[in-house]
Amino acid sequence: MLLRKAISVLCTLLVFTAYGYQTEIDSITAILDSQPDEERLGSLLELRRLNRIGRNAPDAIMYAKEAIALATKLNNDSSLVQGELRLGESYNVSGDYQDCIELFSKMQGEKYDQLSVPDRVVLSNNLAIAYRSMGDYELATASIFTALEIPAIHEEENLWHLGTLYITLGSI
Repeated sequence: MLLRKAISVLCTLLVFTAYGYQTEIDSITAILDSQPDEERLGSLLELRRLNRIGRNAPDAIMYAKEAIALATKLNNDSSLVQGELRLGESYNVSGDYQDCIELFSKMQGEKYDQLSVPDRVVLSNNLAIAYRSMGDYELATASIFTALEIPAIHEEENLWHLGTLYITLGSI
């Protein structure tokens, strides 16, 4: 009886959480076309985030690609890097592991120095998950060890990210 009640509460929470994300998504999309480009860029990245959290990978990918195109048009390098990072995350969530690997491998070579420590961890962690999912455990492990070599990874503000890396390493 207790288990049934716990499952019922969990299902109710999941429904309300999904509804909350959809309400926020609907609010942003209602004004998206009327926004100036800089605001629209922020909204596209937020829509990508909300759709990824809500497990709507196709829309997350679409919004990330739109953000990348707009950031390119605006010559906004920081938003371009964020859009590419979020596109790679969305590829990974959707199971498009090869696309994730191609994008993140390119970013490691060209844009790695532009990333903050948390973003470097996101890149390396998602790359490791994609490699693991494709059965390449050696490259998955190498991706984690690359992130563990970031000098600032052991600083107090990055310990959560360090823990994320060890969790992924344990799953390889």
